[in-house]
Amino acid sequence: MPSLPSLLLVFSRFMSLSEWDRIGMFERETALYRRLSGRGVRIGFLTYGGSEELSFASRLPDISIYPNHFGLSPRRYERLLPLLHAKAFWQADIVKTNQVSSVYAAMPGARLWRRPLIARQGFLPSDFAARQHGAGSVQHLQEDQLERRLFDRAHSITVTTQAMAEDIARRMPRHERVIQIVPNYVDTDMFAPNAAVLPEYDVLFVGRLTEQKNIPSLLKALSTTRAKALLIGNGPQAELVKSAVSESQGRIDWLPTVPNGDLPALMARSRLFVLPSLWEGHPKTLLEAMACGMAVIGAKSPGIQSEIEHGRTGWLCPPEPLAMAEAITHLLESGDLRNALGSQARLRILSDCSLDRVVELELDIYQQLLKAPA
Repeated sequence: MPSLPSLLLVFSRFMSLSEWDRIGMFERETALYRRLSGRGVRIGFLTYGGSEELSFASRLPDISIYPNHFGLSPRRYERLLPLLHAKAFWQADIVKTNQVSSVYAAMPGARLWRRPLIARQGFLPSDFAARQHGAGSVQHLQEDQLERRLFDRAHSITVTTQAMAEDIARRMPRHERVIQIVPNYVDTDMFAPNAAVLPEYDVLFVGRLTEQKNIPSLLKALSTTRAKALLIGNGPQAELVKSAVSESQGRIDWLPTVPNGDLPALMARSRLFVLPSLWEGHPKTLLEAMACGMAVIGAKSPGIQSEIEHGRTGWLCPPEPLAMAEAITHLLESGDLRNALGSQARLRILSDCSLDRVVELELDIYQQLLKAPA
């Protein structure tokens, strides 16, 4: 093996650079790999996009892009991918999934070309399915089976939180020794306090407009506080937000999509960040808001309450309208408390979730795999 490893990242099922760019996530999703490339790791992106993916080469000058330039349907491309991109797998020292759904392409390719496999997941689909559809539901069992298939083949299982690590170890104890925690990262140079900007909004929310995010409760809380709010995101509950905007008499603004690189400026223009979700994995926008030195309010929900130390790095409250309204009002009336919470929140992200720290954690895993016996 060469001293500097070669990593092949297999994108989530049917995902592409073009889609990352369309939804404003390109810079965030590629930041880690651009930084690793600068450290000497040779990176390849295996995507589901077509030949248009190659147009991103100028933005990823040292990263190889392997798209579906064969004109195949997504599913046929996926089935043939280990052969179509044999060179990419052969040149890689390590194959890595981006989420669990990468299993359909990453696992066969890693097995065929006998490459170590990192099973990376920012959240556990089985956990989300159990919370949304019920433990033992068809959806839950399907996701659990998919995770087991992936983890059975993986040489390293990387998760973003301790809770995820414990979940996998409980369900699949034989894999406990290869589980490693690599938190979601934040570019703390980009997501940083900006005291020169005057706040325009009292409350900021960023996220998908789905049942999980508890949007109706947030809207009801906002209607009772009279706070001026900016909501960023799109999804199945967009109509609820549209109605709230029209009824708010200018107190609620809504932006369906914002590039990730524009979020720091919007965070600087907001006094509070609120995440009312019923459950989360390791919420990136919460971490980014904390890195910006914002006072954050989070629901006492799985995936959120583990990230906030109540009264020190943020404020926790039940995911109910009245409790959220009371928390918003309290913090809007307490400028010194907001400042203290924001300062401690940034220190916590600098310590635990900075991009530099995650780069070192990734490099350690790569070196472990390269040193392991074949």
